[in-house]
Amino acid sequence: MRASGYIFPFLLFLLFCIRPAVLAQLPAAPKSVTNTEASASQQVQQKESLFKKLTQKISQAKKKAVPPKVKLPSTEAHNQKRVLQVYGWHPYWISDAHFNYDYNLLTTLSYYACDMKLNPAGETEYILNGWDSPATTEMINLARADGCRIELTLRCQDQETLRNVLNDPEEQSSCISMLLNMITMEQKADGVTIAFENIPTGNEVQLTKFLTAFSDSLTAKGKTLSLTLPARDASDSYQLPQLAPHINQFIIAAYNYNGKKSDQPGPVAPLQSSQHWDPHDIKRSVAAYADAGVPKTKMILALPYHGAVWQVDSSGKGKPKYRFRDNPRYNRVVDHAEKHPQSIRYDTVSHSNYYYFREKGKTYVCFYDNGRSLKEKYEWVAQEGLAGTGIWALGYDDGRPELWNALGNKINVLKMDSALGKPTALSDSTEINKVPGSAGAAAATAGAAGTSVTGAGGGGTEASRDSTAAAPTVIGEMKSVAENPKVLTTIILTLAVFCVIGLLCSLGYESVREKLLITEFTIYLLAQGLLALLFLSLYSIISFLRDDPSLAEIIDPARFLVWLTWITVFLSMLINILSYKLFLDQVRRGRLP
Repeated sequence: MRASGYIFPFLLFLLFCIRPAVLAQLPAAPKSVTNTEASASQQVQQKESLFKKLTQKISQAKKKAVPPKVKLPSTEAHNQKRVLQVYGWHPYWISDAHFNYDYNLLTTLSYYACDMKLNPAGETEYILNGWDSPATTEMINLARADGCRIELTLRCQDQETLRNVLNDPEEQSSCISMLLNMITMEQKADGVTIAFENIPTGNEVQLTKFLTAFSDSLTAKGKTLSLTLPARDASDSYQLPQLAPHINQFIIAAYNYNGKKSDQPGPVAPLQSSQHWDPHDIKRSVAAYADAGVPKTKMILALPYHGAVWQVDSSGKGKPKYRFRDNPRYNRVVDHAEKHPQSIRYDTVSHSNYYYFREKGKTYVCFYDNGRSLKEKYEWVAQEGLAGTGIWALGYDDGRPELWNALGNKINVLKMDSALGKPTALSDSTEINKVPGSAGAAAATAGAAGTSVTGAGGGGTEASRDSTAAAPTVIGEMKSVAENPKVLTTIILTLAVFCVIGLLCSLGYESVREKLLITEFTIYLLAQGLLALLFLSLYSIISFLRDDPSLAEIIDPARFLVWLTWITVFLSMLINILSYKLFLDQVRRGRLP
């Protein structure tokens, strides 16, 4: 009973101590009902605000996770194929590369070239350069099978010849008649391309009359006339506004802006120039000709399949000195560039490639175009509304398919009828995975061999196509060798070297010297005459071929003629010294008085 009496006061004491701690953990009591409702509505608004923010974050996260499947208009426009004409020159010094042309990617194939020159008698002569050969007929058949037009280029680079033709009405009529005969009788062609260089000043009116008459004669036969213009503005040489109605196509040779006559290296065909190079470029050329009266719808922009190499001399003080070396073909440039992959650069202003390399202790730089740079220029041609693009020259890429690929991936080639009227077909070429060769080429070759090619998809068809195209006739091969000036020059040089070596070796024996120079003295004189004849023959051949661009890839004609002269003089002196030595030997032995 006493214990229970103490318990109750103890519980009261304990409750008194615990109450402040418990009350501290409980929320404060509302002062009134109004404050309680305001607090509740505020909490609801906070929750709604948090919910909205959370919803926005979720939607933003979804947008980032799933990007829209929409192509950018600029990219789509840049990547789409363009409908353009493609004009290609086939140089006569290219022997059998035409078997690898993709004729489906060509609108016009022009044979380059028939040369117009004055002979020593002052008469105008026309050098066909194989235009009438069976090999050319074969190439034309291959091109025709794929719907290509054929043209013959008339080339003249001599001022005296041009002055003679332009100022003589009879010479003009003769020239027109000769060319009409060449494209109707010698071969079946659709037109003529005029490629005149070094046009004499003061003959602009005569040139306009000649080209107008030429165009009228061709039009009457259902043929066309194309005119080649240099990269730099030639409005001073041509009366372009008067010529525009009579010329079917103006082909701008948009290359060699930087080359043999340049003070420093630069792109061969810059789309746009910079302060480092010659200020002329493709954009300025096209703009200048358009301002001079050439319709853009008649312009063909011919682009290069070759590079340009300069030697760089940094040994002296000040700026480096540059010396132009040569214009190698595209296939040789790329084969060489692949040996220096770390040095290759791409210039985004001119849209050209270049690289540095060392050779025999000297530094060189090479500029060239490839598939990437040419695609950019094809795109620009289409955007400017030009009629198409051109190739100088077909066969310079022989053995490499990437330029055909760039052409086929970027352009739907416009196939025209022979009079450049309405389009007859559009090619839709795709990636070429091997060295190019078209179905039409195979069909024409197979037809010539007496076989047939049907369809485009059978494995047997592809096999027969390859085997037929790779089997040229022996006679055709012999003719192509006989017509190749480089082969003939090499053969003559080889024979001459061995003949001279044999003669010198034989003169090392006394019996031979005695027989050759004493007993048969006429043979000695004949040997001297043959040596002189050999010298004159080689001199004439090199002089005749020195304007051939392909010869410069083998030797420098000017240097060769100098060396040929000194070698001939040396050999003549050596033979005479040996004969004099033999004469003294005969005198000592008493055989001669």
